[in-house]
Amino acid sequence: MELILSKFSAREYKSQTQKIRVMTEGWVNKSVFCPNCGNALNRFENNSPVADFYCKKCAEEYELKSKNGKEDCGWRIFHDD
Repeated sequence: MELILSKFSAREYKSQTQKIRVMTEGWVNKSVFCPNCGNALNRFENNSPVADFYCKKCAEEYELKSKNGKEDCGWRIFHDD
């Protein structure tokens, strides 16, 4: 698993929030698998009101959240119940 975020995909953005969103979404799309079944995750279309990623195999949906702070690594994937 790649643990380094690519800055290349976010270099056109000025806002730190937008940069982090683009970088983390790209990383999840490339490096993270479904926690439920291990299959690759797929992206929903941008601005989906439901979630950011889904699994075609088990139909689980996931939303990527970013956090500004030093208490943890700054990102988490929450399971939608």
